[in-house]
Amino acid sequence: MRDSLIMGMHGPPRQLVLDDDLVCLYNTAYRVNGQWCAEFVISVFDRHDEIKAHALEEALMQILQVNREELIWDRIQYFVAVPRENVSVFLRQLGGRSDFQVGPTRSNGIMDPQVTLPSEFNHLTQGTVINFEVLTPPGYREQHILTTIFAEQTGFGVISGMSFFIRSRLK
Repeated sequence: MRDSLIMGMHGPPRQLVLDDDLVCLYNTAYRVNGQWCAEFVISVFDRHDEIKAHALEEALMQILQVNREELIWDRIQYFVAVPRENVSVFLRQLGGRSDFQVGPTRSNGIMDPQVTLPSEFNHLTQGTVINFEVLTPPGYREQHILTTIFAEQTGFGVISGMSFFIRSRLK
């Protein structure tokens, strides 16, 4: 329903472009009414809005009372990045042929849709591990792979994906 509202206000979601920065946060697969579904939490930000991002970095340094050399940009860049709204991405199992779309991102640049996986995954059982790749435009700098563990309701569940925690020394 939320995705329909976004499309009504902004039109159909656009695809990932070279100016977008993408972070795959986590994903998990589970059964709903006998079909495998998955939740993919992915963030999309403006890769090139460095003027705004560095202005926020300056403000953050003042608030935290730290010097520039004490900040590790790779660890904070997504906290000061400008989010991209109404962006969808396509995923494909590594070595597979079928693509499926997830998204779109909300106003905060994050998508977390529950997606019914294509029928080719219906034969899978609990504990199966599948790697999905994000299909990026030609020339995109990074490759993104999501490792998904399939879990039944009465079995176990594992949230998998990228871990990036900030371990900064604050004064």
